[in-house]
Amino acid sequence: MRFVAPGMTASRRTLAVALEELAADAGIDAPAALRSGDLADGDWFVLDQSPTDATVATGAWDANGPAPDGQTVTLRKEGGQWRVSGWGDCRIVARVLEPGRQGVEVRAARDLDPTSTRLSLRLREGGCTGGRDPRPHLGAPEVVETDESVEITWTSAAIDGVATCQGNPWVPDTVELAAPLGDRVLLDASRWPAHPIGNGA
Repeated sequence: MRFVAPGMTASRRTLAVALEELAADAGIDAPAALRSGDLADGDWFVLDQSPTDATVATGAWDANGPAPDGQTVTLRKEGGQWRVSGWGDCRIVARVLEPGRQGVEVRAARDLDPTSTRLSLRLREGGCTGGRDPRPHLGAPEVVETDESVEITWTSAAIDGVATCQGNPWVPDTVELAAPLGDRVLLDASRWPAHPIGNGA
């Protein structure tokens, strides 16, 4: 019997169907939390999702990542239905990006000034780019400020086709905050869990 939680959205319902199909098809090779046969709402949650791709966490997770039984499942939407494209126990999960975009690594260019609203950063593209200058291809940073942290996610336009991977250059850039950094932790949110960006990292 397919599990549909009360109030479950249509997108979550179709994801649940795909996870149940994975459990039935993969058997003992499926993620541990999905093997019981009765998929419960607490057995999984969505880590990240775009219109065409999703990453689902199964088992127990906390702010630091998965417990021993925690695994991830990646899915792709095909013909209006979600299909599982892979699963495993990787402890570092990349964000789901829009098609044609790739992640950018973010580091501090110099010691962080807690009294300033301007962050001096260094950026490096994550994909194979032939060693190009990334600056013409960078998108606007996504900055999420809370009382405890500042999360930064940066992406660039991925190369359409083949490119060499001889090493991507670091380039400088800045981000303006709504308030001084203070004692908030600065995080590179291009992956989950988000990675702290330390002084001069």
